[in-house]
Amino acid sequence: MIKLKPVIKEYIWGTESWQVSTHPDGLSTIANGINAGKTLKEVLGHNLPILIKIIDAHDNLSLQVHPNDEYAHRVENQSGKNEMWYITAAQPGAELILGFKEPLSKDELRNRIQNNTILEKVNYVPVKAGDCYCVPAGMLHAIGKGIKIIEVQQSSNVTYRVYDYDRRDSHGNPRELHIDKAIDVLDTTLKPQMPTKEPVQNANTITLADWDYFHSELQTAQDGKTQQLRCNVENFETLTTLETGETVFIL
Repeated sequence: MIKLKPVIKEYIWGTESWQVSTHPDGLSTIANGINAGKTLKEVLGHNLPILIKIIDAHDNLSLQVHPNDEYAHRVENQSGKNEMWYITAAQPGAELILGFKEPLSKDELRNRIQNNTILEKVNYVPVKAGDCYCVPAGMLHAIGKGIKIIEVQQSSNVTYRVYDYDRRDSHGNPRELHIDKAIDVLDTTLKPQMPTKEPVQNANTITLADWDYFHSELQTAQDGKTQQLRCNVENFETLTTLETGETVFIL
């Protein structure tokens, strides 16, 4: 069992902790055993197909979209990004943005982005701790203020920012938008879907996501208190403890 030291990233909206990563933008470091201090990629000798984060949103994240594998490989030389969000905490009234109220043409989409009226058409989803959503490539999405999530995603750092509330960076400049690429990949017909959470194996384990990219489950210990998010991919698995945020890697 390999304990990992996360990579902490500070943003204008909050913090992002890369718990399990072999992506060059944030390499996880081993915290125990004979390989302590080495990166997970050094020890494995290859890249993982997934990346696990803990996101703590003190403010609203930008409206954004991720490309699928075909577009990302062709345009960005990276994988696409399908992801799952498990909400560990949410303040009263907290909301996600997932998709649109109704389909939009590319022309209307571009006009609303440029005219700053895109928020009139987005779909707001009230959330609470324990909710879980799969966010496919092509879906407009944003994490709202006061939400903390565990994110399981393909190992990719490709994000196209659509709208950012006219916020400024530390130098007073507007943050970059990626409107052309976003319009290329946005599918305005996509609707949010919460996993069924059917029990598997025993009453203490429920399935959260079963995609080609990863399989994830929520496990509750016999004491009924400790909960872990388990993720299985190929020949390894990860366990993230909800209460502490500690993540371990198991070959």
